[in-house]
Amino acid sequence: MALLKAHWRSCLKRATLTIAANTKLGRYKIRSKIGAGGMGEAYLAEDTQLRRRVALKILPREVASNKDRMRRFTQEAQAAAALNHPHIAHIYGGAAFSLDGNYIYYTRREKNAPGVLYQVPVLGGTSKKLLEDVRADPISFSPDGKRFTFIRRYASQGEDALMLANADGTGEQKLATRTFPDFLLGGAAWSPHGKTIACSMGGFTGGYYRSVVVIQVADGTQKPLTSSKENGWIAGGTTWTPDSKIVYRTNASGNPDIWIMDADGHNQKQLTDDAFDKRSLSVTPDGRYVVFDSYRSGAPQVWRIDIDGSNLKQLTTGIGAFTPHSSPDGKWVVYGSFGSSGFIIWKVSIDGGEPVRVTDKFVSLPAISPDGRLIACYLLDQQTRITKIALLPFEGGDPVKLFDLPQTATQTYDGRCASAGIDRLS
Repeated sequence: MALLKAHWRSCLKRATLTIAANTKLGRYKIRSKIGAGGMGEAYLAEDTQLRRRVALKILPREVASNKDRMRRFTQEAQAAAALNHPHIAHIYGGAAFSLDGNYIYYTRREKNAPGVLYQVPVLGGTSKKLLEDVRADPISFSPDGKRFTFIRRYASQGEDALMLANADGTGEQKLATRTFPDFLLGGAAWSPHGKTIACSMGGFTGGYYRSVVVIQVADGTQKPLTSSKENGWIAGGTTWTPDSKIVYRTNASGNPDIWIMDADGHNQKQLTDDAFDKRSLSVTPDGRYVVFDSYRSGAPQVWRIDIDGSNLKQLTTGIGAFTPHSSPDGKWVVYGSFGSSGFIIWKVSIDGGEPVRVTDKFVSLPAISPDGRLIACYLLDQQTRITKIALLPFEGGDPVKLFDLPQTATQTYDGRCASAGIDRLS
């Protein structure tokens, strides 16, 4: 966890350290309290510069002024982060299943090679390196599963590119580009009909803007769908409904609300109307609901709303729930939360009710198999601090299979939940 020292004197002077939501501590914005102990209080916060969730530990004055306790705390923090350990994987992006369920794709950061995409067979085997310089967003497959799309940044050229590749990593193709001061924001998603790819974009041409763009697979033609002055942007990536509508988040109303529109940008409709942040949009496979996480109740929780914007319903309670994913049958929502071992995975019925813990292991970045029987995720062994890819039974329980990650010269564990979900603990 991040160590906040004596420069937060206004917080440390109090015997009771509880900090109100939305309080800003430097670059961090407090969201909710996670827990407390003899060494201080832990909070879920947002890194406002990098736009990611972090866990912060705030130390009381008597701890911060005690050299022995500070030394012990620092040692614990370094052990938890496992910094520069040669066998710890630095997780860069979430895992994804191939559409036939035979392979798992994952992205990780390696020395001198940020964003390396790997493929590993679900039945077991060695990870195969497919591509380098792949952005952390999950890859998105074409409807037939033969190709996938991803974003690559050519920093020296000031260019972002939407790329295509075959499922085995061959046939790499640059489909569309944007050059600074304009750029791609990530979250590319292949449409259900396969003819277009939706993505969020932004830039400074004519003043700062963020928008949604649809790109033709046939020739790379780009068509912005939302007004460039709306400052709209996609939370958790562009999301398609089964009938090829786009669900997205925009600030067009003045608040970070969820909207829906036709694939050509027509019939834009606002679904939510409140000032609370919303992330990780997921549409159920039957197209009935949009599932997302929001701070509407104070702490991040999972919510559900009908596709027409009616019947908003809170699905989770407790200290926090985030990065929801709908199961293939639409009956369950899988999400991340906090546990005694760290970040863990839960599921809850799409109708609400008592949540079910999938595992008590330290896991992050879940991806559900196409048949709904397995969950792929990253698992951190609390004893060895070695990260592996785990396959969990959807019904819950211990991993049915563990995959070793390729070893590189310099790796660190990041704990990001990328596409989103759990962000860095540093």
